[in-house]
Amino acid sequence: MNYEEEYHKFVHKNLLKDKKYYLFRAKYAKKTYLKYLKGNNILEFGCGVGQNIFLVKEKAIGIDVSDFCIEECNKKEIKTQKKTEKLKSGSFDGIITVHCLEHVKNPDYYIKEFYRLLKKDGLLVVVLPVVSKNKPEKKFIPNVAQHLYAWNFNAFNELLHHNGFKIKINKFNYANGFSVFYRLPFKFAVLMIKLFGWIRRRKEMIIVAQK
Repeated sequence: MNYEEEYHKFVHKNLLKDKKYYLFRAKYAKKTYLKYLKGNNILEFGCGVGQNIFLVKEKAIGIDVSDFCIEECNKKEIKTQKKTEKLKSGSFDGIITVHCLEHVKNPDYYIKEFYRLLKKDGLLVVVLPVVSKNKPEKKFIPNVAQHLYAWNFNAFNELLHHNGFKIKINKFNYANGFSVFYRLPFKFAVLMIKLFGWIRRRKEMIIVAQK
């Protein structure tokens, strides 16, 4: 699994090339994902190039395996490191992970880490892609996104439950057309992205759980 410069320049080229697009995605993340989290210490697991925590970087830290991503985050003064293991137990009010846990080889290990790192009653926000395609393939072709898992609510809720979390929210978030609508006024752009996602049936799962 390689998540260095070549991968991100292909999968996240707009985030790297267009500052306005990056800022739009930062505003969208704050409105859509970070709204569930409170407190002064936030961790993002799998932060990529940092757009999800950019607007709250003064109280956030990102974790990512990619040297390229850490370098990009450092340019934006986003605190980052590679591993969770050296972080102090019970030190975070909230943890967020967006489109990441479908990539990791051992998601159960990281769910346990999230539980360890959260304060009592701290919240975990998990955003996951929805995969509807499931048919026998004559020939396997690796996915460019390098997804290892295709989650549903029940399976992920079970994983959280078995690691001590209490499930608070399960919901779909319809979204599509970011690169088309991001130049519009923000509120109208968000409305169009949601509408376009609903029309095209493009959605993601948002799960909120409490320690």
